[in-house]
Amino acid sequence: VLKQKYIIYILFVIFFLVRIIGVGTDISNSDAARWHRRSLRFASSFASGNLAETYQRYHPGVTLMWIESFVSYGLTVYQQLFMDEVKTLENSTWYPITHGVSKVILTVIIGTLLLYQYALIKKLYGSEVANIYVFFVSLEPYMIGINRWFHLTSLENFLVFSSLLSLIFWSKQESTNLKNKYFIISAVFFGLGVLTKMSAGIMFIPLFLILWKRFGITKHFAKALAIYAFCGFATFFILFPAMWISPVTVISNMVLALFGSVKGEIRETV
Repeated sequence: VLKQKYIIYILFVIFFLVRIIGVGTDISNSDAARWHRRSLRFASSFASGNLAETYQRYHPGVTLMWIESFVSYGLTVYQQLFMDEVKTLENSTWYPITHGVSKVILTVIIGTLLLYQYALIKKLYGSEVANIYVFFVSLEPYMIGINRWFHLTSLENFLVFSSLLSLIFWSKQESTNLKNKYFIISAVFFGLGVLTKMSAGIMFIPLFLILWKRFGITKHFAKALAIYAFCGFATFFILFPAMWISPVTVISNMVLALFGSVKGEIRETV
């Protein structure tokens, strides 16, 4: 038992070290500055009550913007208390600091989701499988690289995989009570995933199939699907202020973006 504990402690230390060492002084991905600015506009629009303007992009990136809004607020308060002036993103000496802090916070959140996934995989498949999973997530080069970006992709993937694992764990229980916390947690994670990046919506297919396998085409299946969709949409709605004011506009923009997100840009040729 002690050996298993030491193994997972070491793996999580490795996970954080390879993602935090040099953070802020490493490359700033091309979209990072865009999401920093969008987050500032998101926070400003929310604070001023101009809720419709919290819609910044079709992605929609809301979870990342909430995280960055709190980070920016905290760093602004810090500057007001301990520095001679309040610097902005455009300041060449301040950008690496705010960018680095933002990525550390994002890494901590992703690491927490990984810990949650580890706990569920351990319950489902045992300690050895869970350790191997964390090992590969911690050291796989692409995962390290994408986790060190200030972007939506890592957060999206960790949220929707947490959603999938939660529903699998719920479906393995003898009594699949629709009020079971893992059923609700799965729906909330799914809503957060779509709030992060709408491509997370593709995960609805395996989630749908898990419910179908459990209940078949019955009234219980329809009820489970309805409750799941309601909880996921409620999460999406509550945390997206633009939805409170102009839900039709937000949803139509996102749907249109599925077919024309790069129209008029150089990427459409690709």
